[in-house]
Amino acid sequence: MSAVCQQCAGRSSTNTVRTCWTDWSRTAGTSRSFPHACASVWSSKAPAPLLDSMTAHDTVALAPVDPVIQEIQQQIKAAGCSQADPTTLSIAEAREQQSRYFGFVNRNLPPIGRTQDLSIQTRGGAISARLYRPEDARTDFFAVFARGAGWWAGDLDSHEGACREVAQALGRCVVALDYRRSPEHVFPAQLDDVTDAAAWLIQHARQLELHSQRVVLWGESAGATLM
Repeated sequence: MSAVCQQCAGRSSTNTVRTCWTDWSRTAGTSRSFPHACASVWSSKAPAPLLDSMTAHDTVALAPVDPVIQEIQQQIKAAGCSQADPTTLSIAEAREQQSRYFGFVNRNLPPIGRTQDLSIQTRGGAISARLYRPEDARTDFFAVFARGAGWWAGDLDSHEGACREVAQALGRCVVALDYRRSPEHVFPAQLDDVTDAAAWLIQHARQLELHSQRVVLWGESAGATLM
């Protein structure tokens, strides 16, 4: 065990010791180095930062990014399709850049039995939706999906690959909703769209050959807050 860092002297907690994170990472054989960054550890091999005793100079070592994710990130960067920052671009420019990112992510769409585009009436007007139906889909339930992308980006095409994959994996139908986007439509417009659309789908399940009123609500990132 390395010596206690001077910045952490006198701040040790019960059953823990303070050790310089730079020394710990060297001992553990990693390439990471965190000068003046210290954390509580249970042993020299098992770091366990205690958030209640951390101060401004404390940092937490992050797990290395999975190699598969690293490769995907490199491909996205090489293709010039990084995700957009709407705080530094106009909303139109940000959406255009984000669309390029979604296009890259969805460049190899998995197969699906068939899709059907729908128009669903909500209290704010009609919104679009897309039904994904696998071959020999089971009918004991279906899933309703609300996309992510910060409430301001995305559409029915942006998460096409994810919806196809989940529908195939479940062996059940998935319906993706194209709720209204901000900033043109302020909250709770998005929540109203999702709530009304889910109710409409339940009411029209038999007409859509879903044959069920059991629904799984599924949201990704921003969409999860609407479910």
